[in-house]
Amino acid sequence: MNNMNKKIALFGVAGSGKTTKALEIIKQKINEYNLEEIAFTTYTRAGVESIKEKLEKEGIILPKTNYFRTIHSICWRLCEYDSKQKIGNKEQEEFFNKLKVPYKKREEEDVKTVGEYYLEFYEKFQNRYCKKIDSASEVEILDALKGFYETDENIGGSEIIQLTEINKFFIEWKNEKDKKMYSDALIETLEQKINLPVKIMIIDEAQDLYALQQKIVEMWFEEFEKELVVIAGDDDQCVHEWAGANPKFLIKFSEEKADETILLDKTYRCSQKIVELCNKILLKINYRKEKTMKTNLVGGKIEFELSQDYKDILERTKREEKTFLLFRTNRFKKEFADILFEFENIPFSFIDKNQSKYSKKFCSINNAIQKLSKGKNISLEEAKYLVLVTPATKLIRGVKSKFKKGKDLMVTYTPNYFFNKIMPLNLHKYSEGFELKQYLAENISFGINATDQVVKERKNDKIKNKLLCFDEIIEFNNEKKKFEHNLQLGTFHSSKGLEAETVIVITNTISYWAKIDDSELRNLYVACSRAKKHLFVTFFPFKANSTPELWEFCKNL
Repeated sequence: MNNMNKKIALFGVAGSGKTTKALEIIKQKINEYNLEEIAFTTYTRAGVESIKEKLEKEGIILPKTNYFRTIHSICWRLCEYDSKQKIGNKEQEEFFNKLKVPYKKREEEDVKTVGEYYLEFYEKFQNRYCKKIDSASEVEILDALKGFYETDENIGGSEIIQLTEINKFFIEWKNEKDKKMYSDALIETLEQKINLPVKIMIIDEAQDLYALQQKIVEMWFEEFEKELVVIAGDDDQCVHEWAGANPKFLIKFSEEKADETILLDKTYRCSQKIVELCNKILLKINYRKEKTMKTNLVGGKIEFELSQDYKDILERTKREEKTFLLFRTNRFKKEFADILFEFENIPFSFIDKNQSKYSKKFCSINNAIQKLSKGKNISLEEAKYLVLVTPATKLIRGVKSKFKKGKDLMVTYTPNYFFNKIMPLNLHKYSEGFELKQYLAENISFGINATDQVVKERKNDKIKNKLLCFDEIIEFNNEKKKFEHNLQLGTFHSSKGLEAETVIVITNTISYWAKIDDSELRNLYVACSRAKKHLFVTFFPFKANSTPELWEFCKNL
């Protein structure tokens, strides 16, 4: 068969170089086609940027009008929406404030606000049902809300009704302002049948596409002529089923529509022992493209061991040079991050750009205190965080409001200016035994959101004590961290694409994830296949709602 109108299904096991293969195809086609005639899209912006960087290293610079973008970005451009139509955080906050609905989450809170739940629902509805939320009836909206959140303990009947009311106001407000959410561009592209005007189309991580994206991709290659379509991914690594992804799209494409199937079954990451375990997990998955993971890397080490608690796991990490800890849920990851903060003075989660809940705020305040006590200037960001956690009674009148509004503020502040114009020390500095660092740390409140005053004070005291424990400035630039240690934290879901010499998989789950089904097995496979040489699988029975089913399953493989 010639290369005209050819469809290729590309499967790659974990660590097999699937994206590299897609890059090879792109490089081959550059000699035949203009770069504007080639589209590459994948699930995340980071994935797109990664392939752009690889092209640039080989001297291939994409034009500004390129289609190397996420599907959201491609559709936004195809619909000719501009940046002013995007609903930003500020506009979202203004909308919910007008309705007197909580929106902006505080750093210390783990639970989404009602406003955040609504914005999540808006996108989920359109992505799942492939129709405008504007055209849905009240019954459809109510049914969808119940379906999405019936197992969420933070949403009850009253919140469901509140979300239906918010939906009416939001749609009216959005249409009046001509504003768009990300999924609006996808809906518009599908309903108006807008073509992606390229000849070569490569869709990476296709197992993660949800219903609306799948329909758009199918429309592009079925209703519009394309000379080469490559749908790449690994159905076994479909870990976003909770958001609407489904491995059937990739498998059915290979079975029913592809002219050729390329299978990359050799991993360049995992050693033999780890590959053997991964294959045992894969054999338990009922619905999948049949394939066996292979490797030329010998050896490897796998351990199954019960742990007593988080500190037990922490001690184990100290015996390893570099360790990647993976948790089944964010909840457990955050609890372990708190242990690091409490016992190891580590304020970061350290995976990708995700941070633990004390990170940026804590580091900025720590740096402000350290610098001021040493007579050094502080940045605007450091000054702002310190001011906002300082009681108004300790500040010059009106200063806190000024920093909240963020208007007419200097870039840097000298200690002299700070203590004369913002936080006057009065006679404190002349008192006997006065310690500036201790004074600053003790006279702040982190605004912990807790109804129990005792709990609130205890949490505040813990953070204050930590500020007194740190003796140096923490070097970090926004989210590009320089604070070094030997740990990374993540969840099974967030670990895809990452790897480490040693991986610790913590299999604790909570009741509604107890069933070991295909979805659960795919998550476990992704977690275990992050390890290059050493895999340690553990569980600790520390709470009533922590169930051992996943742990028992792993032990019996």
